[in-house]
Amino acid sequence: MASVLYLGKPGRVLDFLRDETGTLTVEEYALPPKPPEIYDLVVSYGYRHWIPTAWCRAFDGKAVNLHISYLPWNRGADPNLWSWVDGTTKGVSLHYVSPDFDRGDLVARIEVPMDPAEHTLRSSYELLSRSVEDLFFQYYMPLLQGLAPRKPQVGLGSYHRQEDKERIELPLGWDTPVSTLTPS
Repeated sequence: MASVLYLGKPGRVLDFLRDETGTLTVEEYALPPKPPEIYDLVVSYGYRHWIPTAWCRAFDGKAVNLHISYLPWNRGADPNLWSWVDGTTKGVSLHYVSPDFDRGDLVARIEVPMDPAEHTLRSSYELLSRSVEDLFFQYYMPLLQGLAPRKPQVGLGSYHRQEDKERIELPLGWDTPVSTLTPS
């Protein structure tokens, strides 16, 4: 059975890993600078801390991040929000962790079509979350076996920090209709 380190939030991915792994370690806080070399796979999902370069190197090809944007667009914070504000492709990506934030090679990415008239920020976030979780489930075994694809991200894309959101007015918070954010 596999030894997996999970970095992030509770939910479907954590439940899946509890059922599928032999040894599961869960970490919500910042990692120590020097990694132990005991994991077959490192999974990051909703993890709010930077992964140290030493970890990225030690687990190259064995550490992945689930990201709710169609990379290379909307790297960084609040990717769902920025896909609506900037009018970029809606989608999700599973990518290898690298020292450069959300710039690792892609395992896979898919577009997630959405009608702005039918979604709020919350409902679009939930749809993207389910989609990236399903994408991870699909690639879990190939990742463990070292057989998952690895393709470089192409293009400059975009990057947003947490404080960039301060310039956006969200009158209903996460229940704001995305149609009010979409570029004309």
